[in-house]
Amino acid sequence: MNNLTRHPLTPFIALLVMMIVLHLLSEPLKAYLEYDRVDIKQYEWWRFLTANLVHSNTNHLLMNGAGLAVIGLLHSQYYSLRYFFIVFVVLSLSVAIGIYFFAADIRWYVGLSGVLHGLITLGAVLDILKHERTGWLLLIGTILKVSYEQIWGASEEVADLIGVSVGTDAHLYGAIAGIILALVYIKFRQSVKDEK
Repeated sequence: MNNLTRHPLTPFIALLVMMIVLHLLSEPLKAYLEYDRVDIKQYEWWRFLTANLVHSNTNHLLMNGAGLAVIGLLHSQYYSLRYFFIVFVVLSLSVAIGIYFFAADIRWYVGLSGVLHGLITLGAVLDILKHERTGWLLLIGTILKVSYEQIWGASEEVADLIGVSVGTDAHLYGAIAGIILALVYIKFRQSVKDEK
């Protein structure tokens, strides 16, 4: 069991399994997990975290699952099980709280895409620190994508596929949170070096 928890893809697989299990719940049960501004105002704060784990339909789950798999293959070396859990919670809360305070027009939200944007920007900066050129490509590509969405909106084809509006604000807040986490990591690493 110890070897399983140390495998670099374990956190990504565990998150994927959790999303699949939650997707199989009945709609009334899933409704208790979704981001719903009205219910959050009634102190149902768990929705800040759980909204990132449930999806609008199977296409939405498959798209986010594929994104999670790609990020796992690219950046699993940066995560232990505990560190991935912490990063997931911070990114999930950052996305949902960002929507709550800065996108008041969004009443309802589900999906992992905001967290995925955070994971990709964090991983890209960590790649850059290792002098991998692909890190710059990932970071610049993600910034351009998020900027495009903020100016022109998301693809209508994707919205039709997932059955809801694409959470472009979630993508923005996730990407920003990923960069902030990377900067915190850099600062922490520098302070450890300075102490030696």
